[in-house]
Amino acid sequence: MSILIKRAEACHLDEIVTLEREIFPDPWSKALLMRKIDDPAAIFCIAEREGKVLGYAILQGMPPEAEVINIAVYKEARCQGVGHNLLQALLDEAKTQGIATVYLEVRESNADAIALYASQGFKAVGLRKHYYQNPREHAILMTR
Repeated sequence: MSILIKRAEACHLDEIVTLEREIFPDPWSKALLMRKIDDPAAIFCIAEREGKVLGYAILQGMPPEAEVINIAVYKEARCQGVGHNLLQALLDEAKTQGIATVYLEVRESNADAIALYASQGFKAVGLRKHYYQNPREHAILMTR
């Protein structure tokens, strides 16, 4: 069965919150995630297979610039193209909205994510020291 990418809706919120708590040391609250779903300046997509959320991605900004806020994929769904498809959906929608430059931060130790972003044309342009707090770690700033 193929992966379907679509806009996140309130009906997906519980699965998104579960994913958020599973993979992030400082997960976003349910209320904050709901605000992002409702935010007209945000592109909030989910990846779904057979009605189950596999991951989500959020991009926020105003043309001509935006930032990838989060990409999250359940561990059991990784290495199946979910992250790639989510990122591609964000970039495609950003382009239609007139967004020419996209930024993101990524943990210095997250080699898989860095490789994903590089495969989509992102380049490292800086380092944000001690950007992440739990655990404390530098962020690589990337842009495309």
